[in-house]
Amino acid sequence: MAQSTFRKLGGAWQLLIPDAEALARISDLDSARWAVTSLPVRDLRVDQAFITYIDPDKRGRILVRQLIEARDWLFSNLSGRAKLPLKTESLALADIDQSKTEGSALHKTAERLIREQSLADKSGVLLADVRSYRATYAKALANGDGVICAESTPEADSADFIKDIIATVGSRKELSGNNGIGIPELEKFIAQGKAFLDWKAQELVDALPNPAIFVWGADTAAAAAAVKALDAKITQYFLQCDLVRQDSAAAKRLSLSEDEVKALQVTDPAAMTKYLIEAPLALPNPEGRLPLRAGVNPHYMPAVGSLAETVVNRALAGTPASILREDWVKVRALFDPYNAWIGGKPPEPFDKLDSSRLLMLISGPSEARIRHFVELDLAAAPEVAQIDNLEKLVLYQRWILELANNFVNLSALYDLELLTLF
Repeated sequence: MAQSTFRKLGGAWQLLIPDAEALARISDLDSARWAVTSLPVRDLRVDQAFITYIDPDKRGRILVRQLIEARDWLFSNLSGRAKLPLKTESLALADIDQSKTEGSALHKTAERLIREQSLADKSGVLLADVRSYRATYAKALANGDGVICAESTPEADSADFIKDIIATVGSRKELSGNNGIGIPELEKFIAQGKAFLDWKAQELVDALPNPAIFVWGADTAAAAAAVKALDAKITQYFLQCDLVRQDSAAAKRLSLSEDEVKALQVTDPAAMTKYLIEAPLALPNPEGRLPLRAGVNPHYMPAVGSLAETVVNRALAGTPASILREDWVKVRALFDPYNAWIGGKPPEPFDKLDSSRLLMLISGPSEARIRHFVELDLAAAPEVAQIDNLEKLVLYQRWILELANNFVNLSALYDLELLTLF
């Protein structure tokens, strides 16, 4: 067994780690005797992907335990370790340990990479080769992320369906950077699409507006919108009348005081408009009557007048000059069925799709085809993971010895020809 070598650095004896044999023995040294027991990753001068692999939990610091785990993984997959001191980004296929399942899979992935990338050197791969190969995968349909996009889907109908799903229920980023969909988006589209068609089916009866919903036929939507536009202000007015009836002094509090009148910028249109918007709809009175013509707040007069002519007169079968709260409740209740129907509309913008196309998409073969393509994509996940592991192996071979020396002995700190990683 080779002996450990120590050297006096910075006034203390430190374990040297020149090669793989020395790296194998670092766990024999109590970590309390290491020069450093953790390293912040923020300023490490290393390949950033190396940090991602060695600190998968993104703690922001590399601990002794993580360094030893990285070494163990490297040694379990790399039987030829002579290149560790060379700091090379070239991995020889012969150095991969094929005696274990993971190493064998890594070797096969490297062979496939060489073949599919048509590399001239069949004996190994470079880090750049691995990343180029993975970039090619990212643009393919089957890249293992469970997300498919229209750009890489081979069937035009399925690609169009993906675009419809994205436009309706949203998307997620695919590995290529394009917007795509997964099973959650597909299932949401199908479920909400069925709900939309069920909702839409209530609209007509025998090709005419459903009288249970459209109580005034074609005029219902506009009338309901006019009621909704003023409902909050009218409700506020009746409450203000309640307050005046309860306490006559409240009428003064609902009007501007002398000081407030003086403070109001009567030459400022914006200030006056703001006051009128916030002021009562009319002067509150103990009788609780809302005038529909004379005496209405000028800001709301056009809307109130239109509401009276197009809705209130028709709803109450007359031309009242004013209404009570019970009159307003009656008017508003007329449109409860329509408002309930509108409120039940699925929030997604299915209106963009023709109903016949939507029905075809959710009841035809389109769903099965999308599921098929997602399954193809997910089936590639193990292979894509092996590409990541191949990159990890190259990076560990390149950086782990240097990182270990920055942990255990800080030798680069005392050598003018070397740079520390931090």
